[in-house]
Parts: sequence; structure tokens; C-alpha cells
Amino acid sequence: MNERAIQLDDTVGIEISIATLSTLIAGIYCTVSHIDPIAIPSSIYIEIAEKIVPYLENWDYDRMSFEDWVEKELLIIPKVFCSDEDIEEMKKNEVFLERENGRAILIVTFGV
Repeated sequence: MNERAIQLDDTVGIEISIATLSTLIAGIYCTVSHIDPIAIPSSIYIEIAEKIVPYLENWDYDRMSFEDWVEKELLIIPKVFCSDEDIEEMKKNEVFLERENGRAILIVTFGV
């Protein structure tokens, strides 16, 4: 038997639920952005997962890995940190959401 050693950058094809996808997005996002996981409600990650699902079927992994997409394209930011011009620019993305989180409004945006 001629087995090849498994490498960390090897890819796998899996099927996961929306709940698991949202947890995966949250984990990657919090890791790369150094955000405390409890700072963003889980409902936000669930909504992101629901919005990204239609794009996953034809995802071009040669162009960008899913992990890179979370790191480079997904943005979750308090609205008070954004200028009106920033917001208008973010509205050009495939997804732009404003969600209340306590006394703050979070902007969630990403391109695909």
C-alpha cells in the first residue's frame, strides 16, 4: 500500500449543516480578526452562513479559499466606526446588512 502523508493544506469535501457552517465562519472570523467570540451574536453568523450558501456550490477555490474569503472579504464592524462614504462603498458588495446588537448597530458586509 502506497499511502501519502496528509498535509495541513490538503483539502476535503464535506457536507455540513447551516449551524455548523455558521460556527466555522465564527471560529475563523474571530481567530483572524482577534475579536472576542461573544462580541458578535450567533444570529449574525447564522445569517452570514445562510447568505453565503448559494455561492458555495460553485465556489472557485483556485481564486480564493473559503478561509481566505472569511479573512479578506467578510467584515463585521460597529456602524459608528464607519463614515457615510464607507457605508455607501460597502453597500456595493453582494451582501450588506445592518443589525442591532444592544445599543450598537453592526454592519455586516462581504463580496463574493
